[in-house]
Amino acid sequence: MYEKMINLNLEEILNEKTELCDIMGNEGTNKGCTKEQHNYTQLYHYLFGDLKDSEINLLEVGIGSINPNIPSNMGLNGVPGASLRGWKKYFNKATIYSGDIDQDILFNEDRIKTYYLDQTSEISVKLFHKEINTKYDIIIDDGLHTFTGRYNLLIHSLNELKEGGIYIIEDIEKHNLSEYNNNLLLNLKERFNLRYVKLLELPYDKNKYDNYLLILIK
Repeated sequence: MYEKMINLNLEEILNEKTELCDIMGNEGTNKGCTKEQHNYTQLYHYLFGDLKDSEINLLEVGIGSINPNIPSNMGLNGVPGASLRGWKKYFNKATIYSGDIDQDILFNEDRIKTYYLDQTSEISVKLFHKEINTKYDIIIDDGLHTFTGRYNLLIHSLNELKEGGIYIIEDIEKHNLSEYNNNLLLNLKERFNLRYVKLLELPYDKNKYDNYLLILIK
């Protein structure tokens, strides 16, 4: 992962439609090119393509609540579990884990396991990882879109990431960029002995609001 990020050519990658674009679009997620909300799938295919046939553990926080009373919900037209099923199709030997505060959308099926998680609570995050009791190759935070919730999940999850693994925070809003300042990123890199930490903007004419990712590599 580290070498791929160091050699990243965004312009080249973002001009290429990938298999993962189609998978995520067909599942009804907002990650794929067809939804015109985010263009993460080209970057993810570039980073993860070599792992498609590997027995990895992937954690994505945020199943996708459609409950209007739950913060960062997808709205009534969302599809809970869509991206989890997309990852399952893309990584044909992976085990997919997820957590969400909305207990009504928790589910389990072949190679997908979901659990209750309040990412604003240190105790809840620790209990979540204790119950799963595994290390992850990939962690993606697509849950609560607040800095405090993301930061709490991050600092209590990085130790669960395998050496060489990657942690990604999605959908960072432009008006929140100042919270991810250089001092914070440097502190995270030193505290957790990370090889790579970067706040990345994915250029996209259709989304100039929250198309930013924080990428950390162990």
